[in-house]
Amino acid sequence: MTIILKKNRKHTLVFIILAFYLMFAPPIFGIHSLYFVAAFSWVYILVNNGVFFRIIDRYNLGKIYVGLLLMFVWASLVVFLNDGTRSVMIHYIYWMISIFPGAIAIALHAKKHNESLDYVLSLVLWAAFVQSLFSIAAFLNNDIKLFLIDKLQADDTLVMATYKNEIYYRLFGFSSGLTFDMPAAMSGIACIALYFAINKNILYLLFMPTLVFSALINARTSIVVIGIGIITMFIANKYATGKSVKRVLFIFVAAVLGITIGIMVLRQVSPLTFGWVKSGIGQLLGFVRGDTDSGYFEYLTENGRWQLPSGFSLLLGTGSRIMGGGQLDAYSDVGYINDIWFGGIAYMTVLYLLVVKMVWKLGQEYSRKLDSSFLFYFALVYIISLPILNIKTFIVSIGAFSTLFIIVYTYSVLFKCDETEVLDE
Repeated sequence: MTIILKKNRKHTLVFIILAFYLMFAPPIFGIHSLYFVAAFSWVYILVNNGVFFRIIDRYNLGKIYVGLLLMFVWASLVVFLNDGTRSVMIHYIYWMISIFPGAIAIALHAKKHNESLDYVLSLVLWAAFVQSLFSIAAFLNNDIKLFLIDKLQADDTLVMATYKNEIYYRLFGFSSGLTFDMPAAMSGIACIALYFAINKNILYLLFMPTLVFSALINARTSIVVIGIGIITMFIANKYATGKSVKRVLFIFVAAVLGITIGIMVLRQVSPLTFGWVKSGIGQLLGFVRGDTDSGYFEYLTENGRWQLPSGFSLLLGTGSRIMGGGQLDAYSDVGYINDIWFGGIAYMTVLYLLVVKMVWKLGQEYSRKLDSSFLFYFALVYIISLPILNIKTFIVSIGAFSTLFIIVYTYSVLFKCDETEVLDE
């Protein structure tokens, strides 16, 4: 896997930038960056249409777009019949015109230069590393934090009215979904770095401190994803070699040292953030012991948070989510409940089955790919994390966590060219 950027790949930096804006979607000149991602990606695909049509799996790509189009029509009907909110409809438009084309452009670039999935993941790692630098800079300097927040408000990427109290101890970075999606993705990408540090090159460990730190100071749920990644690592590496065992021991010692330093820095620079993270860990440990009477878990176990619509709305939805209350006489940030309120049990079932099918398809690829164990590991982490994260908010939406999966899926499933095949420029 490529850690240092190759000098003979003059476009690599361009695609790191593309990966950054594709996943984290901060505004550019006050405009949603996914518009720029769409413009660049479609131009790149058209310019390289000969290679694209030669190696793309048109059948699978067609099925995805037909599925997205049908879900868009379904969502649109639900919204218009109920005079609901239109944001979910926009998600499907972004997926069709920006996110999948962006992932296709990255995969096409890699295939065109005869690069493997390792190279695509290196683009993702470097893009996430840049995001982590934004987070750390905002954490260390309040002026930088306020500057970045001001830019994020330009196109309503960040609505401060929603997070006016949280500005004092989180919101560090330059990304959409600062309080959930971005840190969830950073945790997942940190797990990728850990996997390659154990199985390929120990230098990948250098990515982890900043990725993990930037995730934890923005969302305590990051601990869950990281924990899943570590536990799943032992499943994916059941035939570990002596070399990998030594690396695990080294990484364990380095992790203890890194956590100690991180705690000292966190406590010294931002006692409020330190207290917030500490309380989150305490709540999580208490929940494991069966304590649901404090913090978020007390909120989560309240009956009102699981309130469902009645009558036909339970089956077909109301066209609106209840995150933040809105027009409906209910409030919950549980993802499953919000999806049912929007499109009913029918919509939620179809949506989740489509996601499961894509994850299953990716997992199947491990049997015929060179990086087989990684695809198995990635699919396992994703399919375990997704239903857990969806308790906190609706995770199947526009965001870095979903986009990370789409990038890996696009390269591994939608392009039929074998990794050893050389393509002409």
